[in-house]
Amino acid sequence: MLQTISWKDYSITIGLLTGLYYGWWLIRYYPSWQQRSSDSPQGKTAQTDKPAVVIAGPQETQKTEQPQLPQQPAQPQQARPEPPKPPQAEPPQPELPFAGTAQPVFLATIEANLKNDVLRLLEKASMAGAQEPELLELLHSLLTSGPYPKLKGTILQENVDALVGRELERYGSIHPAPEVIRKLWEVDG
Repeated sequence: MLQTISWKDYSITIGLLTGLYYGWWLIRYYPSWQQRSSDSPQGKTAQTDKPAVVIAGPQETQKTEQPQLPQQPAQPQQARPEPPKPPQAEPPQPELPFAGTAQPVFLATIEANLKNDVLRLLEKASMAGAQEPELLELLHSLLTSGPYPKLKGTILQENVDALVGRELERYGSIHPAPEVIRKLWEVDG
């Protein structure tokens, strides 16, 4: 169907439809445009707030404005000195997750980094043919190092635990209980 129409026919059709569409809007709203333009400030004659005096001369009627008297400047009020304001205490600043770092570190970023590290670790361990105890020991050392222990006790830990469980099943065919995965976060000491 679309192969039988030429570009010329297409352009004419689109042009006619566009003209009809805008013509309908013009007919529909043109009377309200005229009415609105006569109500607008541009359509009205300029009205002033000043009273006008009509002076009738022998040959024509003149309309002039009354001269305005110069206004007296208002008496300056004596400025009262403002009492000094008591010093305000600075609002407490929220603590950052890592107080010793130069830049604030966000837990979601740490979670994303940890997930990437877990995936890389499990992939390498499965390629090397690591067994269940070795995998769990590698995961324990990863979860207890660096900034990752800061995720312990948050919803982000639960997300990482779910990822570890899924990936252990996928790579190592290991099905650890959720308690075993939670114990991996505990720091020995």
